[in-house]
Amino acid sequence: MKFNPSPRYARPTHLHNLLTPQEYESTIEELNSRIKRYRMKGVDKALLAAGPLLVPLALWGARHSRQVKKRKVEIERAVSDFNERMDMENKNVRMFWNRATMGGGGESYLTIEEVEAGSGNGKRGKLD
Repeated sequence: MKFNPSPRYARPTHLHNLLTPQEYESTIEELNSRIKRYRMKGVDKALLAAGPLLVPLALWGARHSRQVKKRKVEIERAVSDFNERMDMENKNVRMFWNRATMGGGGESYLTIEEVEAGSGNGKRGKLD
């Protein structure tokens, strides 16, 4: 599981009454199910364990890199689908995938925020 579906761990923590806890939970569970196939599998673990032989480590690196890219693309698709669904429901709510700016030590995370009414392009802002 990449993201915790409990509304208690949402960012922002209180969701500003933008979504019900059930909507948030179902959205995050859907996202987790979409990226599940790009998580580490038994083959990856075996290749990593055989790392001292170097050839399996190179294969693992190639697989891992591909999985990371596909997982990021799938997260971005899920965010886009969520935002389109909120547009159709006429809600001024958007999900943003805040990717880490630094490699290695940074943490990427999802936020759900209220946006300007009628902006349609997902610009962050506050409603009057």
